[in-house]
Amino acid sequence: MEKRTPLLIANILRFLSLSTFGTLLQFYMKDIGTSLFLIGLFSSIQGIITTFFSPIWGSISDILPKKKIALALSVGLGGFAAIFYYFTNSTLEIYLVGIFFAFFICGFEPVAMALSANTSLIRKTSTSRELSIFNMSNSIGVLIGTALLSVLLAITSPQKLFLIMGAILISAVIPIFMIKEKKELSQYRRKPKSFLETLLPILKDPEPLKQNGMWALYISTILRQSSTAVIISLGAVFVRDIVGLNESLTVITSGVNPLMQIPAIYLFGRLAEKIHPKYITIIGMSLSVLNLILLGSAQNYVLVVLAYLTLGISYAAFITGSTSYVSMYSPINRRGEMLGFLSSARALGGILGPLLAGSVSMLSFRAAFFVTAAVISVSIPIMLKFTVSKSPEDLLTED
Repeated sequence: MEKRTPLLIANILRFLSLSTFGTLLQFYMKDIGTSLFLIGLFSSIQGIITTFFSPIWGSISDILPKKKIALALSVGLGGFAAIFYYFTNSTLEIYLVGIFFAFFICGFEPVAMALSANTSLIRKTSTSRELSIFNMSNSIGVLIGTALLSVLLAITSPQKLFLIMGAILISAVIPIFMIKEKKELSQYRRKPKSFLETLLPILKDPEPLKQNGMWALYISTILRQSSTAVIISLGAVFVRDIVGLNESLTVITSGVNPLMQIPAIYLFGRLAEKIHPKYITIIGMSLSVLNLILLGSAQNYVLVVLAYLTLGISYAAFITGSTSYVSMYSPINRRGEMLGFLSSARALGGILGPLLAGSVSMLSFRAAFFVTAAVISVSIPIMLKFTVSKSPEDLLTED
């Protein structure tokens, strides 16, 4: 078995499960009488938890002898928390379970990406290629999860599906324990001297955040992720009510997004070996702006399909470029932490984007997409001005 395969299988199982919870919770919360405001607020609270705790998970993984310990805890305890959704009978109970679920599950991504990046050192392979393969597994999981959910919802209730999806998430622990971490990687473990350094080393040593324009990448990520969040939160309603497509066509057209991600991530992963990740990231951000303009201009299904196609390509470029950039310029013994901050930035953008678009949409639905596009476009000059394109070795030589 290929050495990276257990991690990829675990991530596919994780994303297969995660891709269903948003829909299941919306249906279930509506069924028990939860208001639309509280349904929306629930997503925001989970985003806030991810924003704060992803870097902490990453920091802890940087000091563990085996990163797979953190991965197993994340999906194992996250899966058990998800099963408790089945036993909830009120909005308050769902909120309490959701807080624990978000806390555990937000730790997987930064730890897994750090493991992939570090493993490339031992395998003598490209970090960009390793990360692109890992990111492809995200999209595969979403595709399988979406297809599986459409079938299961036809034969059982959203409440019962919490048990199934929770069990699938727990099952990801099996391939995780099959991951073989080379002993050579232990030399890159961080050795904290205090409790604060264990959880938040950035407060003791913020240099990785200041150097090489890392802070600029995180700010640009917040802006870019806002666009994705706007389309996820408002896109389906806009396409159905304003463009005029029926619900079936709306779902079909949105499916172009994850379908495009898989080949596009592979393509950009190969390009990132020849083109600096900074410019791959900028391509993704530029396409995010185009994506919003296309959707806001849509009068029929043609521009809607083009918009979702562009969304898939923009995600592929952004996630490949940004994760490669962070891995390239992070200290090896703090990669988990810095990738955790990338997850935090994406989560924060996911909160702020719908707030901006929701406010503007009260005046004009179409204007929400154009205003968000204008705000996001600021990320492009920030990336051009403040991030670097020289290799870490060249920068050390200059110093």
